[in-house]
Amino acid sequence: MKIGLTQRILHYNNTAYDCLEHGWYSLLSDHTFFYIPNIIEQDYKKLVSDLDMIIFTGGDASPHRVLVETKVLTQCYIQDKPVLGVCHGAFFINELEQGVNSTIENHYNTTHKVILEDQEYEVNSFHMNQIKEVGADLNAIAHADDGSIEAFKHKNRQVWGIVWHPERMEEAVLPTDLRSLIQ
Repeated sequence: MKIGLTQRILHYNNTAYDCLEHGWYSLLSDHTFFYIPNIIEQDYKKLVSDLDMIIFTGGDASPHRVLVETKVLTQCYIQDKPVLGVCHGAFFINELEQGVNSTIENHYNTTHKVILEDQEYEVNSFHMNQIKEVGADLNAIAHADDGSIEAFKHKNRQVWGIVWHPERMEEAVLPTDLRSLIQ
């Protein structure tokens, strides 16, 4: 499978760099993946049509990145491509789907339990936001032990959002249908 990954923007020495966490190499080792640059002027229709799936990765939500990701997600919806949002990506998709995100305490640089598909898992947590309400076209599919929404699935599309980082886990926790798609 050809998987596109969006990237966070890192500023160093007055220069902007696109970067991606190394954990994606291990998680997606059976696939060919492509880095989606944070360049506003590009052919999004072709970019998305050349890929089998897009992952909106974690990291910052800079205006520049969000503009690029909005154009990519729009094409994913038009072309009916599978999408996964991880952490920032999940919050980003939920917001575009008219969901409500807010801040949360005790979810940064820690682990906690989630219930996903009637099973309890220990997941990592590196965010200070939460999905307070999912958008109308999304179903919440995982909750933390404090009741916060930790994952969703689109009602009509192959679109998932998870707020933990599977690329940072020894054994990735993923919804069954998503796992069967990428593993």
